[in-house]
Amino acid sequence: MKKKSTVVFLVAVALIAVMGMAYAAPPLPIADRIANQENRIHQGIAKGELTRGEADTLYANLNYIKERYYRMVSDGTLTPGERKRLEKMLDDNGHMIHQKRLNAIRPLY
Repeated sequence: MKKKSTVVFLVAVALIAVMGMAYAAPPLPIADRIANQENRIHQGIAKGELTRGEADTLYANLNYIKERYYRMVSDGTLTPGERKRLEKMLDDNGHMIHQKRLNAIRPLY
């Protein structure tokens, strides 16, 4: 009886682990993340959540990241360290986009 309970428990743990891996999305490639952030900035402008000045700052950050990305891949490879630096810059810019879109000035009705 104890052996059967242990087997059932181990199978359940393995099943949960496999399901967790199935739901974990693989990271987006750098170019896709850049395009996604450009789209988020554009949507923020269209919805009135970003001022032109805020959008210009965010686009400038993104252009800097794109320039660094193209420079890093110019030799044909992107090392894990380079990828990590780019991911960090994109994470920071993504948080900035989120914060600036949340602080939108809305009329007081």
